[in-house]
Amino acid sequence: MGAGKKYARVLGFVATAINLGIYVIFAASMHSLTTSFMALMPAEGEEPFRTDASIDPSTGAVALTFSTDVRNGGLLDIKASLGLRLLSGAGEVIAEGADSELVSPGSSGELVVRMTIPREDVERYSLETAKPTLSLSLEYRTFYNLIGMGISTEVPFR
Repeated sequence: MGAGKKYARVLGFVATAINLGIYVIFAASMHSLTTSFMALMPAEGEEPFRTDASIDPSTGAVALTFSTDVRNGGLLDIKASLGLRLLSGAGEVIAEGADSELVSPGSSGELVVRMTIPREDVERYSLETAKPTLSLSLEYRTFYNLIGMGISTEVPFR
């Protein structure tokens, strides 16, 4: 057997091993992402997101808090990110916030986004009568942030 055939055979074996490794990493990543996303699906009577709103009586500012639990039933670490924007009827950004957390396999965490709207903005955008929109972006990433899955949506905010 010539030296060229020997190197070609070794190179073929290495390429096959690398391909198999990539498939295993991709499968583990997708398992981690899908199990984490499925954990967001609420049981009957539960909500996937918790909200709280309060008004500071001294300043008139409105404080909004949004939170959700993140569970990682997968095999790899998950970086979960939640981004929120409150938009006026004209599409102007009234308030925005974001949070992210690294969740290890088999554990859970919480994403909490807090936004404060000054009284002047509440009055300027007529938030008592207008219909603002909440833009939500939720993303899970794994394997050194190379593989990810996310959802974005806009919903009427009340």
